[in-house]
Amino acid sequence: MPQIIPTKKHHYLLLFLILTLPFLAGIAYFTGFNQKAFAAITFDSSSGPVCSQDLTGPISWSHTTGNQPNRILIVGLSTGGIGPTPTVTYKGAPLTEFTSINGGNRHSLWYLKDPAPGPGNITVNIGSGVLGGATTYY
Repeated sequence: MPQIIPTKKHHYLLLFLILTLPFLAGIAYFTGFNQKAFAAITFDSSSGPVCSQDLTGPISWSHTTGNQPNRILIVGLSTGGIGPTPTVTYKGAPLTEFTSINGGNRHSLWYLKDPAPGPGNITVNIGSGVLGGATTYY
């Protein structure tokens, strides 16, 4: 599997993913996450970006989720090569992939409804380098 070497292109992509997360959170919110129409979406916290070129094991980073109702955690990843689909967890709870783009590298977004509040680790298991970041909304 090719090794991911962070370049400006990767940083711009991750920045784009993180900046589009509020929009994507809104889509998730209004398509079934919460049935209250036109409720405000509020930023809670963010973590990352993190980068690992380790091709042998998982990468993990710390993220803190607030204790507000109707929380959603969104994680953006860019991995080296197309390879297998990664698994992503927060405090051991699996996240669901809701979009991905495959080109020379794999770029994907993951979510978890009502993640456990407080500090915890986001863990990505994949056998390639990864660049990632996370944001929580409520």
